[in-house]
Amino acid sequence: MKYKSLFYILLFVGGIMYSRTNAQEPNRKPLSKFVSPEIIAKKKTDEMKETLQLSDKQYKKMYKLFLKEEQKKLNQKDNRPPIPPNREFENRNNMMPPSKIQPNFPPPPPPINDNFRNIQKERKKRERKIKKILTTEQYEKWKSEEIKKYKINNKI
Repeated sequence: MKYKSLFYILLFVGGIMYSRTNAQEPNRKPLSKFVSPEIIAKKKTDEMKETLQLSDKQYKKMYKLFLKEEQKKLNQKDNRPPIPPNREFENRNNMMPPSKIQPNFPPPPPPINDNFRNIQKERKKRERKIKKILTTEQYEKWKSEEIKKYKINNKI
């Protein structure tokens, strides 16, 4: 009897604590915040200026290149189709099994090979543009830095 009442008291206190933590949830800050393309391009260019000792002319050209890239990324994010709703919960009133539902999904993305080729083409274009802007020593140093970043990000 003594243990039952203690169990119910602990259960009650736990429920109160749980409800308080859930009540505070809407006040959380969003995990990701919007950073403008100009800020990202400036940060990248400043970083390159420090590591590669860019001239003012090179700095301006690199800034323009990075700004175009970031604006393109932002446009691609804005033009993505919305995530379709979960159909299982939507049709519970009809009691129709989810396998028989014909969802209104957007058309499938292009095949991976086409995307991969496009990404490779974009990378090559970007490297050619950067090679035109930088000197040979700067380009070699930049290339080695990119390889280091790739290895760190992909944990190679």
